[in-house]
Amino acid sequence: LLIPGVFLGGIVGGKLAEKLQPRRMRRVFAGILFALGAWQVFSAWWR
Repeated sequence: LLIPGVFLGGIVGGKLAEKLQPRRMRRVFAGILFALGAWQVFSAWWR
């Protein structure tokens, strides 16, 4: 089940990367990293 998701995600991510400007892509990536970090902090805190 993981392989089709990785395959399709790679295709969709590649198409999206072509359309986004580099500065915008960095901001989106930073936002995703921040959200994942916050999720890790809160999930560890509530255990």
